Amino acid sequence: MFGNIPFFSNFPYALSTFVVGAVCLSATLTSLFGLKETVNRGDDPEAKGKAEMSVWEVLKSPGVPIVLYIYGHTMGLALAYTAVNPVFLYTDVKLGGWGFSDQRIALFTAVAGASQSLWMLIPFPPLQRRLGTGNLLRVCAVIWPLMMASFPISNELLRHDHKTAFWAFFPPSLILGSGISMAYGTFGLSSRASGPMRF
Repeated sequence: MFGNIPFFSNFPYALSTFVVGAVCLSATLTSLFGLKETVNRGDDPEAKGKAEMSVWEVLKSPGVPIVLYIYGHTMGLALAYTAVNPVFLYTDVKLGGWGFSDQRIALFTAVAGASQSLWMLIPFPPLQRRLGTGNLLRVCAVIWPLMMASFPISNELLRHDHKTAFWAFFPPSLILGSGISMAYGTFGLSSRASGPMRF
């Protein structure tokens, strides 16, 4: 659609990056200007005391350090995966990747995104209610390295020319592995928990 524009021909990932950036910017701006403070401090002396806490006091509050660690760890893994995955998909099979074309990379990135959305919309709420936030996060923590291990295993299948086995293994592992997106919801819930989390 935008192939006739020289900039997008020279930088094929620029448009998608601009769109994602615009979504993030719109979320930031609408949150900044559209959301109201949820805490009604009024004349409550306890609420006023909490409002005057320093950053260090907030960081030392019960439950805050573990939530910050969970957030940092989860987002570090997510950002590392997001940054490395397209390079891995594009890299030649002999060098450890899958040698996918740009179109195939875009297709499977879309499949992964759709799978993550479905995991968050359909199984996440009942699983969170049944297992609890901490246990669901543990499940995601176990699945994460298994999903990461599926990539070199898939490369070995391609390297030995087992293409049928690759196509039987890769799509299901991508869809099932996308369930780790539930970890994002767990640390969102853990940050709203009252009192220390039991992990």
